[in-house]
Amino acid sequence: MVYARLDSLWIAVPVIALIGVSLGAINSALSPILLRATPREYLGRAISTFAPVQQLASLTSAIGVGWLVSTAWRNFHHQVAGVRFGRIDTVYLIGGFAILLSSVLALAVLRRAEAEARSGEAREAVPAHLLEAVVPQDRAAQHGSDAATG
Repeated sequence: MVYARLDSLWIAVPVIALIGVSLGAINSALSPILLRATPREYLGRAISTFAPVQQLASLTSAIGVGWLVSTAWRNFHHQVAGVRFGRIDTVYLIGGFAILLSSVLALAVLRRAEAEARSGEAREAVPAHLLEAVVPQDRAAQHGSDAATG
């Protein structure tokens, strides 16, 4: 969202570097989550499907945004609280809000799953491979033994 309002290359370069580091961290964390959440018998299918779906989403969004900016929003100019927004600014802002919203939702879902896994209530309701994705087996065993000894 910050990147949408920048007009200086010297400020934009560090922002892009920060975005790149963030994407690296996300991609590094995503693979272990995928590996732990997928049953072993479906692992090959899940991994071989993940990359093409990710590329298709990227291609589709680029085509959609390109069409939107070049046709439907060709003459789009709006002003809010003295700040002018053009079509490109708006695309970056919408993308930033979408990323922010999906991050908050993912954080809430993962924290809830971890809390349920730690509480022991979800042991019967949640399949073991999903629990293992959130709480590794050695941590789950440790929490179980702590409850038994406490």
